[in-house]
Amino acid sequence: MITWLNHSLKIPELDGLASVIVGLPLVFVAFILARKSRSLLMGEGIAPETRKKLRNSQKKTLQW
Repeated sequence: MITWLNHSLKIPELDGLASVIVGLPLVFVAFILARKSRSLLMGEGIAPETRKKLRNSQKKTLQW
């Protein structure tokens, strides 16, 4: 819609505005993905309860 306004009103600045409107959500999503990836790459620890459940499950599997 902004591009249509750009052509019909002959205001080229609207093209830049449209780029910013598209770019802001992309930056936001990139920030979230980078933050999540960082925690995974740094070796985010698991909760003690989860570790205990995994060990119990492993012990049950090995008993078969």
